[in-house]
Amino acid sequence: MDIRLLEDRTPLARCAQTTVQNELVEALLVNKLQTEKYRSIVPVVANGHGRGFPAKHVLSYLVRRALRIVRRPGTYDLRLESKHFQSFSTDELEEAALEVTRIYEHTQAEMSKYLSQQTIALSRGIDGLEASVYAKLFEEVKEDIIPYYFQTLTFFNHLFTPFRRAIEFKIDCPLEWVWASAYTVKELELPGADEEFLVTCPLPCPVMHVPRQQFTINSKVAPIDRMTSGSTKYLPDSLPEALSALMQEGFEPDDWERPFARYNFGRWEERLMALGRWFDSKAAPHRRNSVRIRSKSAH
Repeated sequence: MDIRLLEDRTPLARCAQTTVQNELVEALLVNKLQTEKYRSIVPVVANGHGRGFPAKHVLSYLVRRALRIVRRPGTYDLRLESKHFQSFSTDELEEAALEVTRIYEHTQAEMSKYLSQQTIALSRGIDGLEASVYAKLFEEVKEDIIPYYFQTLTFFNHLFTPFRRAIEFKIDCPLEWVWASAYTVKELELPGADEEFLVTCPLPCPVMHVPRQQFTINSKVAPIDRMTSGSTKYLPDSLPEALSALMQEGFEPDDWERPFARYNFGRWEERLMALGRWFDSKAAPHRRNSVRIRSKSAH
């Protein structure tokens, strides 16, 4: 999307864009240059936001290093794996961290020129199977204020709804949490009705308490019939983290040390997917689909 075309909708369109000046950071983000050394890197923007991909680990480390983000042990975030760093030297990573700092300072300086308020409206969304599970879990949350847990880097949109997803989630994000955006970094100006905002929560415990009404189910989602828990006693505490995981990364748990949602296929759904879901609901109600919540307290 050509950001300049949005000038009548947001003052951010007047921000000056910088270009990424470090080859490693460029490769981790979008890898358009395809430099010889980093050609094999699958960038975070093209791949999505799965926590199992090496680029997510390396870029998360660089952001934490550059912005001095230190998480309290045991809090929700990506657990970095050393195997993803073996091909990079310390000097290489330090130079990349300096570029991460430069991008952040540029983004903050440009946004502060055109926004008088200290927050910005951002949104995320999910669709498909994740939305179905999310809707079922959301029914179980009774509180009016819901914790939302951030990873080191969480992707959002600003003006545009998140791909007209079935479920949308909106926040008033502190400006100082925005590391980079399509308005300030040329490489993030991508085709389609999407303006990438990469948000990093600097708090030791990366959580924002969000009013319930900021979560919206926009369209009918395929129903999930029941929900079970490996540890019923701790289910209320597990739900917000499971919801955050679904909203950010879908069904991609990295280990057993945090709650997550797992979809259990119905009797016929595993073979026939959509047709199987319908068949199970009609012919085999005792084997219909479900979602299971696990937490570290359960094992």
